[in-house]
Amino acid sequence: YNVQGNCIHEKGINFLEHLFEYEHWYEYDEQGKIITLRSKIEYWFVTVEYDSKGNPINRYVKDAYGEDVSEPLHYINEYDEKDNLIHIKGFYYSNDYYEIWYEYDENCNRIYEKHSNGNEKWYDIYGNVIHEKNVVKFKIPTELWYEYNEQGDCIYTKYVSELKTIFEGRYIYWYEYTYYPDGTVK
Repeated sequence: YNVQGNCIHEKGINFLEHLFEYEHWYEYDEQGKIITLRSKIEYWFVTVEYDSKGNPINRYVKDAYGEDVSEPLHYINEYDEKDNLIHIKGFYYSNDYYEIWYEYDENCNRIYEKHSNGNEKWYDIYGNVIHEKNVVKFKIPTELWYEYNEQGDCIYTKYVSELKTIFEGRYIYWYEYTYYPDGTVK
């Protein structure tokens, strides 16, 4: 940590999909806002640069030899008159791009976001995701609903997935699960 209390170096192990080590280095401006994040994830090095409002403007991914693993990703961030981020356009040199749009309530709380791939999220006034539709994330359309207690802890998640498949006419699969924080199904 630096003298302002900001983390400048972090090292650990990720167990989510498969075991790998990671390492992060952070750089901050005079106000303590992050301006650069450099990460080593297995044999890749990722650098993310941020604008003065803390949103990414560039991302570079290189291998251990300094060669590009993917095209650099650049972001154009658009803000409203209250400095709320309302639109992001991320693009590569090849002109492939994606976009995200945000909406806010009268108190500047983010209440909605929509991605160009069709994914959507709705938020409560505390910034918690309360509903999301994922078209891409799980490869089939899914919806999730979340509820929180007064402390802001998620008290359960409802997962609904609908897979429509045509086979000799028609059939539909519908899955619905509700999870408690300890992982048990309601």
